[in-house]
Amino acid sequence: MASTTSVVLRFDTGEVVSAEGRLLVGRDPEAAEDEPPARLIPIADSDRSVSKTHLVVEVDGKDVHVTDRGSTNGSSVRLPDGTSQELSADEPVLVPVGTSVTFGQRSFSIDQADGADER
Repeated sequence: MASTTSVVLRFDTGEVVSAEGRLLVGRDPEAAEDEPPARLIPIADSDRSVSKTHLVVEVDGKDVHVTDRGSTNGSSVRLPDGTSQELSADEPVLVPVGTSVTFGQRSFSIDQADGADER
């Protein structure tokens, strides 16, 4: 049976979110009127280092793209080989499973799903 790689986002809070399609991550994320539908992933951030809608994560089959939405405090990725890259606003970056994403003072890793409890 054919299958695609299922991925999850593992947040620094311990929360695990199933990642498929388009996700908006932030303090209180919302899609713009002209955007395609997306799953909203609100992140608790008492320091307010995370923008209202900070990131877009798009999963299409085996491909994962991360895009900073012009956030105040920026975003970066650390690839599995240890190299890091700051994200430019509104420029999607293709990242492999095993990548860590820092946004404001929060972070998550992009991991292969292992059947753990996910929301």
